[in-house]
Amino acid sequence: MALNDAYQLTNFVSIPVPSGFVSGDPVSVGFITGVCQTSRDTAGLATVRIAPSAAVSLPVIGQTTITSPVTNSAVAVGDKIYVDVTTKTVSKDATGKFLGYALETVVSGSTTTIKVLLGSA
Repeated sequence: MALNDAYQLTNFVSIPVPSGFVSGDPVSVGFITGVCQTSRDTAGLATVRIAPSAAVSLPVIGQTTITSPVTNSAVAVGDKIYVDVTTKTVSKDATGKFLGYALETVVSGSTTTIKVLLGSA
């Protein structure tokens, strides 16, 4: 089980994930987003915790644009949080895949590990 679980809840699926994904990484496969509970195995599968009843601790960047030009923006409780599936970066940048909602705050331009409630948009 991933060490960044904030609450112990049970919504897991075993799905194929891209190479390089390990336990604790945010992941998106099609419209399914979640957090890997196990590292990708030789068959290309990982157990992934998915919405709607999971909260995990993840490093979140206080930005609404993570690519050039970067736009810093504080994260407030309830803000939508997205993951860039290529870089595994978690922020408010809506060009990524929707991951969930912030349960804590992040100062503009900084990276802070906060609880994120996984959910559907």
